[in-house]
Amino acid sequence: MIVVNIVAWKHEFSIEVDSKEPVLEIKRNIEQNMSVPMSSQTLSVSVWELFDGLDMEDYPIVTEGTIIDLIIKPTLESLLNQPSKIQITVKFGSRHINIEVDKTETVRSLKEKIHIIDGTPIKRMSLIFCGIELYEDFRNLSEYRIR
Repeated sequence: MIVVNIVAWKHEFSIEVDSKEPVLEIKRNIEQNMSVPMSSQTLSVSVWELFDGLDMEDYPIVTEGTIIDLIIKPTLESLLNQPSKIQITVKFGSRHINIEVDKTETVRSLKEKIHIIDGTPIKRMSLIFCGIELYEDFRNLSEYRIR
């Protein structure tokens, strides 16, 4: 048995795996612990995807302490059930403003909207959602799980 670290959205947790353990079993474990459907999961190590039909022993790069990246793809059902427009609340100390955005908008476009409403220079903004800084301006809000 070895311990590997699963990393998703800057969150990390450790699990024990056996060398003969199938990738599908690891995904099942993630589904049970994180409620992420197996069909939405892609596991990779240093850009090498871990395929469902293989075991851990098929990947000699996976050793004690290896970081396995978990990429979570949205399911078709989740995409169809979500409205494209969402209301978000931006807090400035004691002030709050509500802004309607499209979930496909980028962090940069949100910063621009805040700048228009509040006048805060974009370069001085630091947006944080669920304890994670939204520092990559090119990313969609949905990539940070803002829904």
